Amino acid sequence: NALFYDPVSAALIDHVGGLADLRSRRIRVIGNAGERFREDPVRVWRVIRYAARLGFVIDEEAGREIIAQRHLLSACSSARLFEEFCKDLLGPQARSVVTGLKNYGILHLLLGHIGEAFEADPRLFDWACELLDIADREKALHRDPGLGEMTVLFFWPWVESLLAGAPPDPGAVLKMAFMDAGLAVALPKSLRAQAIDVMVLVARMRRALRTGNMRWSMRGRPQYGQASRLFFLIELHRSPQEGESFESLFQKA
Repeated sequence: NALFYDPVSAALIDHVGGLADLRSRRIRVIGNAGERFREDPVRVWRVIRYAARLGFVIDEEAGREIIAQRHLLSACSSARLFEEFCKDLLGPQARSVVTGLKNYGILHLLLGHIGEAFEADPRLFDWACELLDIADREKALHRDPGLGEMTVLFFWPWVESLLAGAPPDPGAVLKMAFMDAGLAVALPKSLRAQAIDVMVLVARMRRALRTGNMRWSMRGRPQYGQASRLFFLIELHRSPQEGESFESLFQKA
């Protein structure tokens, strides 16, 4: 957005060396990067997003200031942070963007204890990246997962560990875990409740496939269809084919 076009002379006007940056595949902040980030800390996030989506490198000064100023993100409104979070989940290259946030030590600032878990446990983060890869492939095939599905896929590796012991009331366990996570990104209550319902159903489907016992009354739950599709993405790393459902898969097992 620093390049200008003169329609009369058909000339591209570049006051800040933007064309050279494009040729070098480099993301650079106009002016003093530290000042720009202090003016609006969300720019820290956006620099990482642009670099990840375009496959560009981040300028050395900008990289230093991201680390120095990243803590300011915690002072941004949680609603605005959620808006930015949605852009990453629903947009292209979700895995690359989230990896960039992790590499710059930002996940824990946005996602509290969940971000800390992703930053501390490589296996947990690799599993999250694998699921984001699957989601990115779905987007490329124009089978875009909605926000609810992307929320389930992104948080699933963390949720899976909480449900490992099959607690009697998994919904209550997840609700309390999200409330205690210290999220700076404000997940709306409706989105969180919907995601928890789907996660519980997916967990029960996975357990049913192992044990051979399934409570088919769950088919009456409003989120059952969505949970069935996500079961395929999580368990089989693909979408269900035409005519496929969890029931058909269960019968073959």
